[in-house]
Amino acid sequence: MTDNEEFSPEWFSKPGDTIVELMAIRDLTVADLADATAYETTDIREILSGTGHVTDELAEKLGDILGGSGNFWRQREANYRRCLRQAADRIDPKEVSAWLKQFEKKQLADFGWVPRHETRKVQLEAYLAFFSVATPQEWEKRYSATLSEHLYRTSQAYESDPAALSAWLRRGEVEAASMPVQPFSTAAIQKRIPAMRELTRRRDIVSALRSLQRLCGECGIALAYVQRPKRCVASGAMRVTPEGKTAILLSFRHRSEDHFWFSFFHELGHVLMHRDHSTLIDEGTSETEELEAEANAFSANVLVPRQHRDELEALPPSPKAIIRFARKIGISAGIVVGQMEFARAVKPGRLTKLKRRYTDEVLQQIVV
Repeated sequence: MTDNEEFSPEWFSKPGDTIVELMAIRDLTVADLADATAYETTDIREILSGTGHVTDELAEKLGDILGGSGNFWRQREANYRRCLRQAADRIDPKEVSAWLKQFEKKQLADFGWVPRHETRKVQLEAYLAFFSVATPQEWEKRYSATLSEHLYRTSQAYESDPAALSAWLRRGEVEAASMPVQPFSTAAIQKRIPAMRELTRRRDIVSALRSLQRLCGECGIALAYVQRPKRCVASGAMRVTPEGKTAILLSFRHRSEDHFWFSFFHELGHVLMHRDHSTLIDEGTSETEELEAEANAFSANVLVPRQHRDELEALPPSPKAIIRFARKIGISAGIVVGQMEFARAVKPGRLTKLKRRYTDEVLQQIVV
């Protein structure tokens, strides 16, 4: 393609897209590829998102591990960078400034999502690469417009900023794309819900969260734990990625176990009942909206089945009584407290000591 030829977004494919396809064929995770190449997992994720470069050294290693020659991967990288530069050159400078200023660039760099660059041109290329778009208009169509259709239903006091929310969703897409999963199956989900629920009682939190990802993968769901940028208030999302993979994203916005597990089963309810909607985002503000109400009911009934609801609401606010009830129905005491708070059977904060919280040490091991 020459500079005089019209740029076509169909040409705009990064090496990471090919790497993800080959990883899926070989059932490799990001950690597997990092080990095989002697690179850090953060470096591999940057390559997959397009913000990192395939060096000559990595090109040779990719050839050995995934197939193709080192020259193939070098040429793949060179072609992509050329297309990226051409895409950036075609965008009006005023439009560049207006688009880039929406993002919390320092924080996204600190997260390791999009590196910071000294020149606006290179910074633009990095953001185009991260979002896998050729223009701000394509970003608007793929993310902001879709999100605005959701956001109009939410409270103005709590809605996320579209740029922050789009970055969070995109990070989740990249992570989900690299996660090997089985073919999607609603029957497999229903079969594994009891095992998922049992994980609420596991003492080792990191082990429980990893096991939850494994169970989801067996059902065809990529479960990604994604840290939350400023101005993004989403607790979770169900998203069918552009590649057709079903993903659940969770942010740990509220660090207590009751919020986490309610959010997870809420999103799982969306997967089972509303998968035909490509994106559904839980910001905790659409209590009366039909789809959210259905997902809330699903989550509540998984955690505390209907036959135990009356007993739950009649429980005295006593730690011993709550622990006994939690053991009886097979969930953690902290979740029981959360459900009692939701049912207004106990004042929020009164029994917080029964809830386990996810510390920085825990989150550093699992979020991306």
